[in-house]
Amino acid sequence: KSHDWARISPAERVLPPGQDQTSIFDGVFRMPGDQSVIKSAYGEWSRFLANGMTGHRKGKIAIRRQTKLLPRIHELHWPIKGEDSRDQPVQSSELPPFTKIVETKLLHFEGWTALQWAAKLLRFVDDNKLNYHHAGRRAAIEFMAQNSEPAKRRQLFERVQRLTPHAFEVLKRHDLLRAAPFDPSICAVELFPEIDFDFSVQAFDSRLRAANPDFYVRTGM
Repeated sequence: KSHDWARISPAERVLPPGQDQTSIFDGVFRMPGDQSVIKSAYGEWSRFLANGMTGHRKGKIAIRRQTKLLPRIHELHWPIKGEDSRDQPVQSSELPPFTKIVETKLLHFEGWTALQWAAKLLRFVDDNKLNYHHAGRRAAIEFMAQNSEPAKRRQLFERVQRLTPHAFEVLKRHDLLRAAPFDPSICAVELFPEIDFDFSVQAFDSRLRAANPDFYVRTGM
């Protein structure tokens, strides 16, 4: 088609029932779904999701290299035609025509680990940044702000980023789950044999804490 940009349907990484995450790539992928299905799968915790996703639910973008459109990454910041509204939300009615790519899925990791996922929300709390998020994300940020206990904060991850057996079956029944193996670490090692990779959760979280120890001590994470 002649459109200058496309929107690629997302799939969000989550943990299946009973699986302890050992690698940052562990998990399965869920797709956006009708809100009635999401309510059935997650119950009261569905309020922290938008169409079944904690992160981006409408898709990331691909844009032609020589386009005159301005690339915008997230939901309210998709491609626009001019320079004047660079810092303003763009309404759906104002978007240039685009191609919607459905068959190809963009595998989205909202957080590489539970710690990183929680830290992202806590930084939004620190910055008092509620604008430009969908309702589910706003509810999650507010939950983190209202609950200072680390165990309570970790519970939110367990409820919305890990599937219960019931949620797993509901999503599977409605074809909203992709459980194909995904492990790019094999390719990484083959392409860069000189690098000593460590894709373990423990190594990743250790580096996170080392990069900003005061933040993780203050938040109890």
